[in-house]
Amino acid sequence: MFHLRRNSSAFKFFITLWSKHCDLQDIHLLWALKHVLVSKNLQKGDVLYFAGDSVKTIFLVTKGALGRTTIDDKDNRLILNVAFAGMPFMTTKHLYSSTPIQGDIEVLHPGTEVLTLSYASLFKFREDERCVDTLISILGNKEKTQRDLLHIINRNKSPFKRGLLLAEQLPEIFYGLFQYEIAQLLDTSRTTVQSVCRHLARKK
Repeated sequence: MFHLRRNSSAFKFFITLWSKHCDLQDIHLLWALKHVLVSKNLQKGDVLYFAGDSVKTIFLVTKGALGRTTIDDKDNRLILNVAFAGMPFMTTKHLYSSTPIQGDIEVLHPGTEVLTLSYASLFKFREDERCVDTLISILGNKEKTQRDLLHIINRNKSPFKRGLLLAEQLPEIFYGLFQYEIAQLLDTSRTTVQSVCRHLARKK
């Protein structure tokens, strides 16, 4: 991991994301350069966080994809949720929690780039800069919204219907993952995902 550089695409990505919701000053940029770290060219299968670890960290994807993964009772790999560019993963249930969230955090696609930010640095800066509340809100809400939608989708008993719902409600995931990854996300077979893809192609 490396510190951000002012002219780097990762720094520009982070500042653009934050500045959409808040007027940033030099103090915010300097804080980001000092406290936000970047990991570049991560490879498929790299694990950034192991389930149960007590570390409190936010991983923000700037390129590629991360997945929160686990192994079920039948030794099958499942994907619990997914982070593409602009999506954060936290290591606890939420920023104010000490309870580790379920699953490892794993790189899904080669060439992934991730920003890393500790809870401690975020909360310390918040004592002096209320604009940090905006950043906390941005980082805190995205993953929860996706998890809630995936929970609703996966409650449907029909694997085929789950695929259709994913394509309808979370198209960035359906069209951003490989078919076998969609199958792991929906706890179904790749054959079912292929059927969903054919059905959607006929409707176009």
